[in-house]
Amino acid sequence: MLAADPDFTFWVTRESGEQRRNKTRHSATEVRFSGMLGRIDWWNPSQRAPNPATGELWTNPIPFTGYVFLGVGPEGETFETDHLPLTWAEQARDASGNPVPLANGAVADTRVPHLFGNVQGPGLRENPEYYLSDSEDEPYASWRELTLIRAEYARSLGDLAGAIGFVNVLRTFHGLPTISGAHETALLADPDEVRAMLLEEKRRELFSQSARYLATKIQNTDLRWFPRAQGATPFQGYNLQGGVRLGFPADEYTLNPNFAALGDISAVRGSMCDEGQRPRY
Repeated sequence: MLAADPDFTFWVTRESGEQRRNKTRHSATEVRFSGMLGRIDWWNPSQRAPNPATGELWTNPIPFTGYVFLGVGPEGETFETDHLPLTWAEQARDASGNPVPLANGAVADTRVPHLFGNVQGPGLRENPEYYLSDSEDEPYASWRELTLIRAEYARSLGDLAGAIGFVNVLRTFHGLPTISGAHETALLADPDEVRAMLLEEKRRELFSQSARYLATKIQNTDLRWFPRAQGATPFQGYNLQGGVRLGFPADEYTLNPNFAALGDISAVRGSMCDEGQRPRY
């Protein structure tokens, strides 16, 4: 079975050259046009639109955000309070460029590697160090993603122990702390927290892998930050315009009978934008 083979990966092939190159590698690591962000705490909550799925203002910092210095706790924890991602070091470096470890017992989550250097614009920033060359292939589907799909299916059946077990298979594969002890006991008593844990696991496991995580994001908008046409970065004042840039034409959705059966175009996008906005992914 493919889902039992850690070597299974379906690749999006890349080559050198503008059209076929690995654009994550090119823009983030070679050209260094942009940097990675920590937790999103630079929007004034009173000026943010509420989460359209819940009607409530996003908390500050916004949960489930930040890819810098992610950590895993000694019992497999990936969250602090209120679904703020656990980190193993301060979200800054010392004068020599070294991370400043926190005294929380967490270890670095090696699934989201990054380096520190100059970028165009704000100066020294964290950059993803995921792909080794401009022509490196990108994983489109893999044993790791299939394992997470199996974990999510187990959760949907109420098998919380099974869901945790699949996550621990991945943790062992990466040499990271497994879910155990008091943390495991707490998860087994709270299906909502198992759901949140799986979402965070996907966020880390599928980092920079052919936008695989975006599908999870738009299917869980009650928990996941997915802003629309609001906000600006604190560095250069760029208007996020939804936070994602590529617009899909409406027929990408209306021609799919599974989407069309759900109703009008605003319903099928899964992002609660109004009819006048094109989807941006």
